[in-house]
Amino acid sequence: MWDTSQDDLRAYKRARRRTKGFTVSASTWNRFIAALDKWVKWAVHEELIEAQPFRVVEKTVLTPRGLVRVLFNAEREVDDSVGSVRFLAYEDYLVWRDVGLRGQLPDGSSDPSWRGRHGERSAVFADLLVCTGIRLREASSLLVTEVPPLAQRRYLGDQRPEPARDDHQAQPAEDGVRVAARAARPAPLPRHRA
Repeated sequence: MWDTSQDDLRAYKRARRRTKGFTVSASTWNRFIAALDKWVKWAVHEELIEAQPFRVVEKTVLTPRGLVRVLFNAEREVDDSVGSVRFLAYEDYLVWRDVGLRGQLPDGSSDPSWRGRHGERSAVFADLLVCTGIRLREASSLLVTEVPPLAQRRYLGDQRPEPARDDHQAQPAEDGVRVAARAARPAPLPRHRA
């Protein structure tokens, strides 16, 4: 193991990825490569080997912090099971939300043949997922106490709620955002006395 070279890794890859009855998927191979790379970094740090014995390729990837240069093992494979990611333009998302979730026609009028329920609630939930990037499981378990109050002027999708008001002031007529937000809240559980 201490004298392993790029040729050894390439031969092992041929055996694991292309020999009948012994093959593994690309994702399994990539997990092996990741473990091997971590072992090599540890061995170099501990001065058990002098340098990285395998060829690495530098790539630039987009992360939440911007573009970052990373090093990949040259024997890493593209995972075939993961399809290419395609993005939907925001304008197309708004049309899908309004027509598919709110039951409107493309011109904005109500669709008389729409048989859905809770269109506003579904649209607000979809906006939450799309505009914040929150995961579906996280959003579905979100508690009202975890949601910050609306700022003085915050824009949600294509709707503009009124400025935040003190609870003691008279409330204006309800708009779609408030109705949908209230509909999205779970009903309070009944209290049982012990």
